[in-house]
Amino acid sequence: MGKMPPDASDSRPRRHDLWRAVLLAARELHDAGLALERDGKSLARVSVPEFKTNKHGWPSVLADEQLFPRSGPIDWTRLVGLERGAWTNLAIEELPRLRDVVALVEGDESLGSRISPMAKAGSRLRRAHVVDDCVRLVGSVLGRAIATNRLTDRDLMEYYCERERALLAKSLTGDLVAPVTLVKFPDVDRFHLGNGVYLERLDEETQCARAVSLQSSVNPYLVAAATHAIVVESTEFDNPNWLVRSFRTWERELDLSRIDRACQAVEIVTGVPIGYVQVCVRPRGWADGWRHDLPPLEQAQIVERFARRFRGASWNEAGPSIEATKLGSLSTVFANLEAADRKVHLAARRLFQCQVREDDDDVVIDACIGIEALVGEGRDELTHRMASRAAVALARSAHRVDAARVYALVKKVYAERSTIVHGGARKSVHIVFDGDSYSTSGLAVVLLRLLLLSALEGEPGWTPASLDAAMLQAVNALPELAERLGSG
Repeated sequence: MGKMPPDASDSRPRRHDLWRAVLLAARELHDAGLALERDGKSLARVSVPEFKTNKHGWPSVLADEQLFPRSGPIDWTRLVGLERGAWTNLAIEELPRLRDVVALVEGDESLGSRISPMAKAGSRLRRAHVVDDCVRLVGSVLGRAIATNRLTDRDLMEYYCERERALLAKSLTGDLVAPVTLVKFPDVDRFHLGNGVYLERLDEETQCARAVSLQSSVNPYLVAAATHAIVVESTEFDNPNWLVRSFRTWERELDLSRIDRACQAVEIVTGVPIGYVQVCVRPRGWADGWRHDLPPLEQAQIVERFARRFRGASWNEAGPSIEATKLGSLSTVFANLEAADRKVHLAARRLFQCQVREDDDDVVIDACIGIEALVGEGRDELTHRMASRAAVALARSAHRVDAARVYALVKKVYAERSTIVHGGARKSVHIVFDGDSYSTSGLAVVLLRLLLLSALEGEPGWTPASLDAAMLQAVNALPELAERLGSG
């Protein structure tokens, strides 16, 4: 029948007893459910989302959260309760094998605290909680086996082992999956950023598994509008019990910094801001349950980390696309960003924040803080010094930006920044230079992005000190240059 899963519990005999009880209870529940269906009884059903896209190519998958769906496969986790009633077809006392599972969990405090953490000793609802959790365990294993048409004892045990790990293992491993909101990568299937972080295409089954309902705190069409995701592989989580993990761990303790860093790296390289609304966990070898035949996927968080320009019904537009050819230096930039010091991280975060700000003044300040982090040093953050360093950095970069132009633009941006932070009234949100008009906030963001790109795409990256040294070397070279020109 196969080996029991490792590191799931301290007591092998107890685990074996539970597995045997679950197997027998699953067979019993299967027979009882089919009998009810033959008798024409109204049974709880599972609503399985259908994959579809809108005319602009965005997925538009919704989860149907009706309490009593009229169609779909049987929901085996909702057929049995403490008593028969409007919500359940059978009482626990009618199914002796399932009652054995309840008895095992009730009779072992350690096992009970993991499988049914809400069933507190002395509570009048204790048995109801234990019954619900045991039915969920047995019903989920049976439902998955039926959904995949794998009903042998070995198959049932495989699914049971995944459920047991989720319930009893002290720690779990899974991939963080953050779908990229409203930005397409049409010719990218899987791009390795580095060290277990990927940009990957979301298949139809995953799109359906991550679908949220109309009751979501964020518009479900916005959540759905993603073709790719940032994936951080093999993240380990503590597992005090499934209830604590579902709420405290998922909602408050997930480390999203590498997802944010990947988004920052994409923007630095391409100039296209990317962000996310949803964070999911893709289990590795465990499952809290399944939605019929869809892959296991736990929704962890709904957040709002995406560019302000996507607020509104932006899924009704084609949206930006990033071709694979534009990602050439992405792996290098991401690796260097991961290894960079806190000042570079601060600059990258400020670039990311520029895209979520609603107020133009806030964008200017964020971008200037980022520029200062990169080309400021100690107490010498004078506009002249920073403008000079920025000019040298970008003149030496692959973009070969005119140094004098960069110097003048940085000084103009900082004049606007000074007006904002000292409470002055800005005459305009634009800067005029050489007869051309530029958005101050847009120009500040572009300067910050280009500085980050020049600092991160080379080996080694520059520092304020190395830029100063380059300026001095250039000055020292002037006499020799003049002599060569004179002799020529």
